[in-house]
Amino acid sequence: MDEQTEQQTPATGAAGRTLRDGRRAVLRRGTGRDAIAAKRLARHEDEAQFALIAVLATIDGRPVLMEDVIDMDLADLALLQDALSEVTSSGPSSGKARAGG
Repeated sequence: MDEQTEQQTPATGAAGRTLRDGRRAVLRRGTGRDAIAAKRLARHEDEAQFALIAVLATIDGRPVLMEDVIDMDLADLALLQDALSEVTSSGPSSGKARAGG
């Protein structure tokens, strides 16, 4: 991936990705309320990740529907899943700090 494809905004913790068609997707850090909203959107457990992406993402500044996420090209979906992992992680050093105790 080039520098344009991946970018994190340190102040907000949002993760941005450039999709294959040039559109810009940004996933913001979520809250428990976002997790509840995503759970309500998902009709089946296997849709949970798609729903959470839809709740947290904008593409070119516009909200995203879960159906839009489900219909995405797999390469773009992989970028959004990577961004989701980034915004839901507690940070690179926190896991090491907790590992011993």
